[in-house]
Amino acid sequence: MRNPDWTRDELILALDLYFRVDVRRAAKLDPEIVAVSELLNRLPIHAHKPDTPTFRNPSGVYMKLGNFLRLDPSYDGEGLKSGSKADVGVWTEFAGDRQKLRAAAEAIKNSLPPEKLHESTPDGPPAGGPNLPDLRAIVTELNSRAPGHAIGELQEIRTHLKGLSRQPGSDIFSTKTTKAHWAFHHGGRQELQFNVGVEEESDYRELRFGVAFSIEASRTLPDPVRALEGKVRLFNDFMELYPDLFGDLRMWHFEDHKRSPDYMPGSIPWERVKEKVFVFLGSRQSVRALDYEAILTVFDRLLPVYRYVESGGASAPISMPVQTPFLFRPGCSPKASAATATQTQKQLDVSLRHNELQEALHRRLTSEYGMDNVGTENSSGVGTRVDVVVRRNGEYWFYEIKTAQSPRACLREAMGQLLEYAFWTGAQVASRLIVVGETALDKDGSEYLRCLKERFSLPIEYEQVSV
Repeated sequence: MRNPDWTRDELILALDLYFRVDVRRAAKLDPEIVAVSELLNRLPIHAHKPDTPTFRNPSGVYMKLGNFLRLDPSYDGEGLKSGSKADVGVWTEFAGDRQKLRAAAEAIKNSLPPEKLHESTPDGPPAGGPNLPDLRAIVTELNSRAPGHAIGELQEIRTHLKGLSRQPGSDIFSTKTTKAHWAFHHGGRQELQFNVGVEEESDYRELRFGVAFSIEASRTLPDPVRALEGKVRLFNDFMELYPDLFGDLRMWHFEDHKRSPDYMPGSIPWERVKEKVFVFLGSRQSVRALDYEAILTVFDRLLPVYRYVESGGASAPISMPVQTPFLFRPGCSPKASAATATQTQKQLDVSLRHNELQEALHRRLTSEYGMDNVGTENSSGVGTRVDVVVRRNGEYWFYEIKTAQSPRACLREAMGQLLEYAFWTGAQVASRLIVVGETALDKDGSEYLRCLKERFSLPIEYEQVSV
């Protein structure tokens, strides 16, 4: 059964949040979004919640912000169209009077009894306490929902890849691989493992979910470096082939049980391939507002890298479930511009700068060719996404944005991606391939492009964009 419609009080809290975060940049697990999700779950409005795991979870709150986005005259895009008349009513009443909106939101929050208002503070009960599932319950729920996802075939995939005589059950996680605070997939000790775990070092308790290399010696894995170093090489190969595939996820690691900050997905440095290191790629959610479908969807997206690594590279990385045919979609996709933590500000700054350049380029191109003819993050048809696509007279132009400091570096980084977008088997033909950077093209760069066009008939170009 579907969850109840949003009430006026819930919409007021959501609209108040809308004006406190940048919806176009915020991630679904933005701390502000998670906090409002938790508040909505404490309101004594709905006595009956048919689908408790999804009731006003962070994904639902994020979608409601998208509904408001479509009503915002300052936004050039479309937002989410599936809003309600109640959305329009609350927007009409409060959008023009932020002070009134803030007062209404505070009144709703203050109407909660003190014990309700503070029951989900960071120092609240641990996972497994009141209203909180323990990890075993979480794993059981993931196993039960997995058959509707590609990850539900993990044990069948393992049986084929490993040449096992029989399939070791159908669950992702087993009782043998589920501990009090973490779990990995059955059979995953010597593999790139699908992993979940409760982390308590953040401002609030979170469940991590994704894939990991656990380079820890054990009775079944006495020499983890030797067993896993070849798989790390394959993981790095995949990440270099598809550097933007997991741009909305994060990596972090533990070394001697000390957690690093988050950093952007990429290759694992070889100095990190040593004992007592745990490297993770994935995401996190508050344990108080778990979205199980979102967790399983992340597992689905990570399945191709698992298959590539565990097949020894025999499973071509482009043959992925997430691969979709090229389909032009106009509009500018909102992208996260912040993370809950960073490893080096430089790494994250590159991502933030890329997003800013993408938005600036989208604005410029839509002013020239119209909103219906410019799209961002369009599927390339070969398992990756093109930064910006322009549709013009039945043809397509592909733009690849780079943040390097020189045109030469931008060309070097972008060329391989653009050629794959346009020429790999199954790719969409593009009449123009444009590298985008912040620095003006110099004389040497112009000569290089002229040579490529004359010798190889490549439709390659360079454009400068500034913010």
